[in-house]
Amino acid sequence: MTRANNFDFLRAIAALSVLYGHMFVLMGEPVPMLLGTSLHGLGIDIFFCISGYLVTLSWQADPAPARFIRRRALRILPGLAGVLAFSVFVLGPLVTTLPLTAYFGAPATWRYLGNIVLFPRISHNLPGVFADTPFPNAVNGSLWSLPVEVLMYVMSVTIGLTALGLLRLKLPRRLAGPLLWHLAAGAGLWAFLMAVEASGRPGFFVGSTDLTNIAGLGLYYISGAVLALSPRRLALRTDIGLLVVAVLVVMPASAVPFAPRAFLFAYAVLAFCNGTSFAGFARPGDFSYGLYLYAFPVQQVVASNFHGLIGVHLAALLSAAGALALAVLSWHFIEAPALRLKPRRPPKKSPPAA
Repeated sequence: MTRANNFDFLRAIAALSVLYGHMFVLMGEPVPMLLGTSLHGLGIDIFFCISGYLVTLSWQADPAPARFIRRRALRILPGLAGVLAFSVFVLGPLVTTLPLTAYFGAPATWRYLGNIVLFPRISHNLPGVFADTPFPNAVNGSLWSLPVEVLMYVMSVTIGLTALGLLRLKLPRRLAGPLLWHLAAGAGLWAFLMAVEASGRPGFFVGSTDLTNIAGLGLYYISGAVLALSPRRLALRTDIGLLVVAVLVVMPASAVPFAPRAFLFAYAVLAFCNGTSFAGFARPGDFSYGLYLYAFPVQQVVASNFHGLIGVHLAALLSAAGALALAVLSWHFIEAPALRLKPRRPPKKSPPAA
């Protein structure tokens, strides 16, 4: 895949969509809806479509589990470590209502740093921090999607190794290839969602985790993966993508079943990403992940200080400026240096001389 594409631009748009949608929540206002979902939900859906596509291409280019895991860890964890440290050691002491001795003496302060492992659950609160905002006691509500992203990586490795094992057994490629297994995984997730819907439940909870959220994002991720595995069958064309968007906008969300809708949405996203109109957008740096990580805590600062004094749009603008500044620092001092440590693919072996 050529580097001349729109992926970086659309990731930034997705991060801003999450920020803008969250601003309504954090200011206590009704959230606008688009394409049958919230603005912040739409941004996360875009992220998962792109991730499914790019991560699958990465695995296909180098199907080595150790190198794959190291690449994914270097993309996710350094930036996450940075925002956790910022939240505990900079933001928390500045805004907590507790004395600093009580703040640093509370187990919850140090438990928050444990979010670096992402499982079994994300801790969202720091002692005395954002206790009186319209959306109280949440330092960074965006972190919930990161464990889901990691689960998608586990699925990619599992499917990839299964396909490789079956191909070594000399099964036909149409039966052993990764495309079929991604489709099977998608069918399983869709069946689960339909079963939950038929039961009349609002969700399917294990502890505080709603598995329907994981399954829904999984379908967007798998849609991206399927498109990555089917480039010759399904050419990603911008004109067709625009037509798909028009159809999704006009048709009610309930008119198209969830899985086909997720696939059409992923097609439109990736058709735009494979264009070149904004190919040089990330020349200064890829700030989208940092923007996603830092937006929520910055927005909480804005909401705690200006709720009732300024409107949502100005609050979002102030938040975007602050989050972008932190994202730039994160990219240049944490993320980019970490990405330089990503393992390279081993060179292809030359055939023996005749």
